[in-house]
Amino acid sequence: MTYFITLIVAVCSILYELILAQSLSLLMGNTVLRYSVTIGLYLFSLGAGALLCERWGWSKGSARPRLIRVELLLGLAGGASVLLLGLFAVAERIIHLYLGYHWGEPGSFYQTVFLILLHLPIILIGLLSGCEIPLLVNLKSEEDPLSNPLNKILAVDYFGALLGSILFPIYLLPQWGLYATAFATAFLNGLACLALTLTYRPILKKATYAGVALVILMGVGILQSQSLQQATLRYYYYFFLIYEPTFDLWRPLKIGDDIQRIPSRFQRVELIPYGSLLPPDLLQEDLGAKFRAEPDFPRYWVLRLNRRAQWSSNLEEYYHEPFAHFPIQVRGSVPRKVLILGGGDGLLARELLKYPQVHITQVELDPTMIETAKHHPIFRAMNHGSFDDPRVTIVQQDALIYLSQNQESFDAIYADFPVPVDYDLSRLYSATFLELVRQHLSDNGFAVMDVPFETGSREWSILMATAKAAQWHDLQPFGEKKSGESFILGWSDNGERTNKTAMWHDWNIPLYMLNATSMAQAVDYGARISAGIDPHAPANTLDRPRLPLLGEQKLVAIW
Repeated sequence: MTYFITLIVAVCSILYELILAQSLSLLMGNTVLRYSVTIGLYLFSLGAGALLCERWGWSKGSARPRLIRVELLLGLAGGASVLLLGLFAVAERIIHLYLGYHWGEPGSFYQTVFLILLHLPIILIGLLSGCEIPLLVNLKSEEDPLSNPLNKILAVDYFGALLGSILFPIYLLPQWGLYATAFATAFLNGLACLALTLTYRPILKKATYAGVALVILMGVGILQSQSLQQATLRYYYYFFLIYEPTFDLWRPLKIGDDIQRIPSRFQRVELIPYGSLLPPDLLQEDLGAKFRAEPDFPRYWVLRLNRRAQWSSNLEEYYHEPFAHFPIQVRGSVPRKVLILGGGDGLLARELLKYPQVHITQVELDPTMIETAKHHPIFRAMNHGSFDDPRVTIVQQDALIYLSQNQESFDAIYADFPVPVDYDLSRLYSATFLELVRQHLSDNGFAVMDVPFETGSREWSILMATAKAAQWHDLQPFGEKKSGESFILGWSDNGERTNKTAMWHDWNIPLYMLNATSMAQAVDYGARISAGIDPHAPANTLDRPRLPLLGEQKLVAIW
């Protein structure tokens, strides 16, 4: 029985480590940094717990009641860990709103305290988990004084760690989510506690009652995990929009529609119905030409991937119209073979399908995004069912792998990716990736990518240097000043462009914001961007990624 209990607690230990690392990466970005810090801090805490176990007196006397105490504390701390991190994030957002931005400057006292609080659960759970191995060894030695159980205990512990590390990404995270997984892991701690109380003699009644209480509490947590998650999401996204003369802490739970979480193996997809917070008269106000032409177009919906805004349904044309049509205007002719990398919401494809001669190959890694774009009513209303068009071929694959394995050439390639806040996404902004993009361009073909950084930032200069290193020719930044959206346009060669001066071609397609005037403004905005580029900036490469850490300066300053 001791070895079976060892297996259970080993699975729980590695699951807590992965749960905490994933929670922090979702809250703060930069997955590699979050996992590295979490693993290092957790291992340190395991060692400290093993040492302190004797000092606390927990390794003296009978091991069973002490191990029961550890499992009870671990179950409570681990089960509440994700909820606690979510509440920390909500509290940080509320304090940020009421105390002002200066409290959150990099390295400030406020930011330092916030980061320390976020990492306290790692230390607490690590310390408690560190006590388990010494106590399990003592427990087995009490059963069989002549045995030397350390080797077998460690072997079972490592096997349990392997089992938990496989279960977490393949099944638990995509199917259960972080909240339910944390409660389920704590539920296992409760079962381990009951096994310790009921399978050994004498039976410890108080410990049995405590174990039953923990199992029941965590079982309720599993059943209510979606409600708890929805509550934290409502506070996180709705609280700052509530302007009331009196402070009502519970108001985010009373108003608005639920925030829609779309389960995905690859990213955290959230669709937020901000329009449900508005009175009907404000919801029906004139929002511009798009809504006059399409009265049923969704209003006040926001898509967030990994907590970062991707688009607002009210303003998405300020992103997608320049992105899709500006390069075609510069080219002076409509490309026939188009490759879209990313853009799994179908909105960029919607714009390009306005040209009858266009045929699109859509490469998207996340099958959840593809299915959502095809079937979710809000997405379909926005993308006009673009993925059902027979001119669109969908390939579910990583963009870099697709380019590495495919030899087909395209007249135009669009790269529409999320903000590169971790190293997986940084690959898609690397010199290697952009060079593969260039190699797949036909003669007089163009490539264009979104630049999700502030104008004049260091990141902009790095991305321009990366495009130059990838031999994108005739680079031309452009953008939309009102929304701050910006892009890089490059070519397969140094040939003459028919429309470098932004002369307007009227192809008789419906556009709501891009016209001759906004086209010229996009060129002028690009010239301002070019003037702020640092010519000595380094390129972003696979072996030396530079973009995620720069994008994380405010969050990692004290590290």
